[in-house]
Amino acid sequence: MSFKYYDLLSTIIVGYFALIAFLLISRIGYNEDYSIAYIAAAYVVGYVINAISGLLESIWYWTIGGMPSDVLLTPIEGKKYTGIRRVRFYHAEEAIEKLRKQLEDPTADTRKMFSLAMRETNSNADSRVPDFNANYAFSRVLLTTLFIVTIIVIAYYPCEWKSYLLIIPLLLSWIRFKERGYYYAREVLNEYLNKH
Repeated sequence: MSFKYYDLLSTIIVGYFALIAFLLISRIGYNEDYSIAYIAAAYVVGYVINAISGLLESIWYWTIGGMPSDVLLTPIEGKKYTGIRRVRFYHAEEAIEKLRKQLEDPTADTRKMFSLAMRETNSNADSRVPDFNANYAFSRVLLTTLFIVTIIVIAYYPCEWKSYLLIIPLLLSWIRFKERGYYYAREVLNEYLNKH
């Protein structure tokens, strides 16, 4: 069985992090004699967290103001770009025009247009889209992991001020999740425009 780097990042690493956090919280401690067992357990924990992060995706989108693809494909009157401050897309109108033309639907919504762009760009083995997708997925799983660990640690140690320090990496991972989502959506649209 071989693992792709996405599997390693989104499953084993976050699973190991969550497992170690659980061992520390429950005061069981880490035993080096069980390293192989920890890796196997980390894969299972990471797999579950990955599934939870997929279920929470719509909630995460709500916290960042909507799906990045929707925002990038919604022109703003008076602005030459769409997106957020750090991730701007300057070709929204061109992309919308080409996507709707290819779909033969002048009123196609953002989801339908982005779905077409994804379908076309995922088939290109030379594009950077899969890397951006893996980075986005890892950011989402890491955010979910930190969210779960933060809740558990604060629940176990509500009077310990150090528990609340976990909110800082949680907020940083939320910001990174938002940016990675926009980077991925922008890369899909740019790749689509490069093909057409």
